[in-house]
This record gives sequence, structure tokens and C-alpha cells, in this order.
Amino acid sequence: MKENIQANKSVFRFNQLVVLLVLSVLLLIQSNVLAQTPEFPIGTFHRMEKSIQGNFTKLNEFGFNSVIQYGNANTLDWANVDNFLAENADNSSDVINHYTCGYYTKWEAEKTQSSDEITGLLHSAGTNTQLNGINCWSTNGLNSIKDSIIYGPHYYQEKNYRLPYNTARIGYTVRFRMAINDNNPILNPDDNVCIIRVIYRYAEIFPDGSDTTVNEVLAERVVKASEFRPDNQFGDIDLGYFYPNAFADNPLDRKVEPLENTGDRVILDRLPNTGIQFQVKWLGGNDNLYIDYIEVFDQNIWGYLIDPLNHNTEIQRIKNYASQYSNQTKLKYWYGRDEPNTMDSFTPMHIVDSLIRLATDNARFLITEYYPDWRIQVNGDNFMEKYYNMVKPQRLMIDLYPIQVPIDPPLWVRLESLRK
Repeated sequence: MKENIQANKSVFRFNQLVVLLVLSVLLLIQSNVLAQTPEFPIGTFHRMEKSIQGNFTKLNEFGFNSVIQYGNANTLDWANVDNFLAENADNSSDVINHYTCGYYTKWEAEKTQSSDEITGLLHSAGTNTQLNGINCWSTNGLNSIKDSIIYGPHYYQEKNYRLPYNTARIGYTVRFRMAINDNNPILNPDDNVCIIRVIYRYAEIFPDGSDTTVNEVLAERVVKASEFRPDNQFGDIDLGYFYPNAFADNPLDRKVEPLENTGDRVILDRLPNTGIQFQVKWLGGNDNLYIDYIEVFDQNIWGYLIDPLNHNTEIQRIKNYASQYSNQTKLKYWYGRDEPNTMDSFTPMHIVDSLIRLATDNARFLITEYYPDWRIQVNGDNFMEKYYNMVKPQRLMIDLYPIQVPIDPPLWVRLESLRK
């Protein structure tokens, strides 16, 4: 026991030295950068009461040139900074942050992924074709039931909203854009054409070290010929789903290794070939089935935005919100979804950013603090690369803590991923 205590003290002293060394290097780097670039941003989150002017006194005394704070006429006046990043997230009327916290991803049906070890749609049967000039996937040439002419894309989704005013379970809708060849003279409106399914695929790790892979059906239904649009036109066929309460989001999941197992199973859905899967099973009828794309969205936020009854009004609300305080040159960014950790966040962020740029003539942009997943790869993808390519941010704001518990991959591998 004594030897263990001495060993722990040695490790503690060593860690202290490492921390001091890293801090010293960072200070030297900062000094050199500041000497060369006076406008290097130095700031802080300032999530204090926004209606009390006195809260800004100490902030201004620190000499920061940047701050992340709720932006309104008072706070913009009180904060003595050059770069104001407005994090407005009190309620759903703060539409910029609100809509960046929605979820949406679209998957083109004809695009076949090369492997189930990375995200994307796959096919067990069918062929790439065109219908009405639209590239799509079809059952042309098939004459028997096929279990999954489309399946995938196998990726992680959040289970609960992460908003100060909404942490409820997320209701998702997956929308299949499909058509059938209704010129077939023997087609019956009551014919069963296909089955659409939502399958949650995850790995279970047990206390004894054993593991298994589970495919749990979250929703499914039979689609009849009568549900398709006439004249070979593509139409939307929806299926709603929730994750059962047994599957919870772990807020520390991306930042530390799993805690010591306490006897219950550990569920993992960020590994390759795990996560949500959308499947189309063709029932082998007398009609050819065509699939244009599959899109998924949350029902309360992004589903409300894309509803034709609301769409134009909500787009204008976002643009109006973005153009507020046009005389405040210090307002450089609107702050969006904090630390996004599912690709379903990326398209909403990109769209809202595009609206901000349009409304302000490229004077303002969306920004957020991105925390790279410590695994680097999520569901087989380089997650930071996917974030950058899908969001296309004007500026990257990376939150990567160099002092972390020893994890795999090691620190230098994670920093190399960040450098790239």
C-alpha cells in the first residue's frame, strides 16, 4: 500500500510538471502571437446575468478583446470588446440558436457507400437508374422479395434535445422519397409494395468483457400502392420514431473514457456499423419501386421549419434576427449549437449560417465551439473533417483540451487530427 501511495505521488508530481510545461509553452506561443498580431482573439464565455451592467465591469478590466454573451442593445454597449459573439439561447424566439439546434440529414438513394465501416447508404439488390430525369435507385430487373434494397447509413443520433429550455426526448421523422411505375395494368391500389423500417444497431458490452451486436426495430410499416403519387411522380412517405428511454445520452461520452463498469451493460453506437439504419424491403410485386432520397429530421424544430405552412415565415424571421443591431460593428458572430456531436446538426448549422450571411451582406457569420470527438472517428468517419465539409464555417473555433486522462487514441494522434 505504501509503495502504491509513493507511486501515485510520483505520478501526480509528473503530471504537475507536464501541466506546467504545457502552460509555459502556451504562454510563450501566445506572447509571440500577440507580439506579431495585435488582433489575436482573447476572450471568454460570459454567461452572467445580462441585465446587470455591473457584471461587465470585471470583464472589461481583464482587457479581453472578445466575449461570448447574450447580445442585445445593453450588453453590446456594456462589453468593451472588438469581437462580440452573440449567444442568444433563452427560448425559441431566439431563432438563430434555436434552429441550429434542430436536426436534419439527407441521403441520396443512388449513392452507394464502399463499406459498412463508414457512414452511408448501401444496397443488397437493385440498380442505379433515372425516373423523370432524376437519378435514383430502383428494383428494375428484380423478380422476387429483397430484404433490404437500401439500408444504412449507420450513424449516431442524439436522443434528447440539448437546449436550456428543452431537454425532451427527440421525435424523429424519416422521409422516403419514392415512386412506383403505376402504368402497370395489373397494379392494384391495395398491393403491398414495400416495408420501410427504422433499426437501431448498437454494441452491448457486458461486465465479463463479452459483447454482442443488437438490431432493434424502432418503427416499421407496410406501404401500399395507393400511398404513391400517380403518373410515376416521386412523393414523400414518412415514418416517425423515438429512441426508447433505456437509451440515454451520456453528456461525458465524448470527453472521457467510460467509467468503470458497475454491473450493467455498456451501449455503444458510435462504432463503425452501428447507429441508426433506414431500410427498404421490396415485396416483389408487379410494380417497379424507385427511391430518390431518404431524409431525417426532428419533428419539433427542423420539422417545423420545413413545413410548407411555416417555411417562408421562419426563414424571414431568421434573416430579420440576423440583421439586428446593424450599427454595432463589434457584433461579428451569432453563436449556434454548442459542441455539435451528431452529423444531424451540421446541415441546419450550414443553412442558418447561409441565411445570416445573406441577411447581413457577409458582415456576420455563424460560429460555435466545436469539440472534436476524442475518438477522432465516429461511426468510421473522421468527424472533424465531416463537420468542416458539411458546415463550411467561416472560422473554426476548436475546443480541444490538451491535458486529458490517458485515452486511445493518444494525445499526439488527436493533435495531429486537429492540425489537419
